[in-house]
Amino acid sequence: MHGDHPSDGQVARCRAALERHLRADGSLFLLARAADGVVGFIHLCWSVSTSTGLPLLCVEGLYTVPAYRGQGVAGALLRHAEGLARERGAHRLQLETDQDNLPTLHLYQRFGFERLPRKQVHMKFL
Repeated sequence: MHGDHPSDGQVARCRAALERHLRADGSLFLLARAADGVVGFIHLCWSVSTSTGLPLLCVEGLYTVPAYRGQGVAGALLRHAEGLARERGAHRLQLETDQDNLPTLHLYQRFGFERLPRKQVHMKFL
């Protein structure tokens, strides 16, 4: 990548990934817009809790354009996601993030997300 401009290959990979997300059942993207265009998004996926049988909403991705960070964009997207979750009777809104992403961890704490010390994320890459 040169400066702030992605390569043609990066754009193609992003476009293909977005198209896969938009075709997936239960996947939802919400965009935050300003006068100069899209300034952020939140990617949400609906699921059902195995233990309760109740709906849950997963935050799969949250992004704000760097020039708009610290201006409430991510908070507005999280509030909207919480409203959607409550409207559909979800019993929780959940997400995961990197442990060293301190600004994001602080944002999630301000919005009432709790780290669950007994939970860990496990993945098998295929």
